[in-house]
Amino acid sequence: MMKQNVLQLLGVMMTVTSCAPVLYSTVGQNVPLFKEKGEVSMGASFATTDNGEGLSLQAAGAVSNRVALLGSFYSLSEDHADDEGWSGKGSYGEVAAGTFGTLNTSGSLVYEVFAGVGTGRIDNDRYTNTVNVKFFKPFIQPSLGYTSKWFEAAFTPRLGVVSYTDHTFVWDDPAEEAAMESNFEKEKSTFVFEPGLTVRTGYKGIKLQLQYNFTTFDPWDDDENGNTPATNTDFFSIGVNYMITKRYNK
Repeated sequence: MMKQNVLQLLGVMMTVTSCAPVLYSTVGQNVPLFKEKGEVSMGASFATTDNGEGLSLQAAGAVSNRVALLGSFYSLSEDHADDEGWSGKGSYGEVAAGTFGTLNTSGSLVYEVFAGVGTGRIDNDRYTNTVNVKFFKPFIQPSLGYTSKWFEAAFTPRLGVVSYTDHTFVWDDPAEEAAMESNFEKEKSTFVFEPGLTVRTGYKGIKLQLQYNFTTFDPWDDDENGNTPATNTDFFSIGVNYMITKRYNK
């Protein structure tokens, strides 16, 4: 029943048609929940957003009893070549370093704080119109989590700043292109709050991972012609997380 409900949710989320070019998308969060030096976390997931779906890849390693490194990559796309919607594709990658530790004697409550930077690119097209952007995002990512052999969960109130580094527009209507350019120039950098929830269930090092993330990014003014740029505010992924660790042998 749970599997059927998850598939139904994915189906509903993927039926959304993009009626405007997407200029930003939230992505997942790499939340390893380490406890000790030498642990390695790896994950791969199917991801879906308001406009499109794709792949999520995450990896992290604890280089000491307090310091960890992580890296993530996301690729999303949506094809509307057969209708009047916008087609698009995008990718985003990030790296970060941070600290981690436990909050109780049993070690079931853990914390981590990462600081990092990500870069992304989104390309949109509709007939002869194109809208392409590149952006840069430094971020701080704290997490509070619970971990056990069978179950893990974490809340991650992430903070960041989205800054556009490049953009190109080709529009059939010069007035609409000028309006888009004016709107874009006003919002080159935007502070974002991107909370996320990560849940894993399985046994020891291998667990099914579900993740939901949200962004407050919404700087664009409404366009009376219906060409207001779109934002993927919601991100959901389902996949597998594998951790190399000695904690379950103790």
